Amino acid sequence: MHKLILILGTGQGVLEKKLEQDYRTADYYFEDMPETIITTPFVGEAIITAKKSDYEEVYILGTKDSMWGTLFARAIGEEATEKEFESFEKLVDSINNDTLNDEENLLQNVAERLSLYYGVKTFCKLISVGANKNGQWETFDRIINIPEIGDTLSIDITHGLRYQPMILTMALFYLQSMLNIKIENVFYGALELSSKYFNGKTPIMNLNSLVKMITWTNAAFAFSRYGDTSVFNTVMDEEKNSEFLKRAEYFSNVLQLNTVANIRTNADNFIKAARNIETNENDHKAFNFVKGAILDFPNMIIKTETEWELMLLLSEKHWKNQQYGLAVLSSWEAIIERFAAIYQVDVRNSFDNYKRISQIAKDRRALKNIGKKIGNFRNSIAHSETEKSSDPNRIVDSFPYWFKQLKEILNSNELNNLPQKLKF
Repeated sequence: MHKLILILGTGQGVLEKKLEQDYRTADYYFEDMPETIITTPFVGEAIITAKKSDYEEVYILGTKDSMWGTLFARAIGEEATEKEFESFEKLVDSINNDTLNDEENLLQNVAERLSLYYGVKTFCKLISVGANKNGQWETFDRIINIPEIGDTLSIDITHGLRYQPMILTMALFYLQSMLNIKIENVFYGALELSSKYFNGKTPIMNLNSLVKMITWTNAAFAFSRYGDTSVFNTVMDEEKNSEFLKRAEYFSNVLQLNTVANIRTNADNFIKAARNIETNENDHKAFNFVKGAILDFPNMIIKTETEWELMLLLSEKHWKNQQYGLAVLSSWEAIIERFAAIYQVDVRNSFDNYKRISQIAKDRRALKNIGKKIGNFRNSIAHSETEKSSDPNRIVDSFPYWFKQLKEILNSNELNNLPQKLKF
């Protein structure tokens, strides 16, 4: 279901003169419908009038100081029935006496009349003025409980108190990220730009291109932090970008599995596929802002010259992402690859060579105590050992120190004096 959320403001008059509240009438138009001019004091009304077929439900949110009376009067018109006029008087009295609340059902009368007036099912909801943090959280909670899973949402942020667009923006971010709600439109009636830039007419801008920035930022973060490629499916055309999505998934898999032989090649393939991503104009601009974050680590990978340098890089990456087990395993493999390069032996296809190199790595003469420590950490993770050294907190606390020592010694010349005549 596509739902539209509107914020009802307090008008241009001073709040104490509630009966005199009024909006300035403006000639609204949409950028994609420049010839259709809608003259109204409410930008929300212009949105509904021009795009009524797009929405199945409309939610109007306002504080107890908002222009409910003016909105109701516009809906019932000059030919209001006696019952409607009585409802109007009760509403105005409640506003003037500062007693308007949801329990009196006065806003229910407004919603029912607006549903007929607009031809779309309409709901009117009170939100807090937000004079304190609790009130602000109440407004946030009210907004995020409007859509249901699977809904599409559009929002107008033109009116309301100055801080409310910030709450709306945070609600959009939450709904998109946590509840998988599709955000279709974010409207803004640029009344302050009418005279100088648009010949007295007021454009209703669609800021959905900025919403794209939220989705692409989420995608870039999830991929760069956790290797999650599923997020790319939410921001791009899967059919047009099938090659990129395939490369992204495979690169993520070899990264998570520490498949040394394939990581560099697949990083290169992923970078090449990213150059051919097909996006629309809005997505293209958003993608360019996060492209660097997406490609940063793959570029670092292809710049490594040796397998042991690559494994050190992977270890740092995994540790930063709090994937501690992978970080420890990568650091141990960095040692194996470093010694394998020195002795020029194959450790990938020969378990005997791997065992011999492991023995050398744990020898104090080779890496002091570093190799043995990293090896113990590795065994604790790979073999679920129960000794003291396998305590998770102990590993997390002490590994950074030993990794720093390891990185320094692997990059130094201290390994050049190792015995060269060993049988493999």
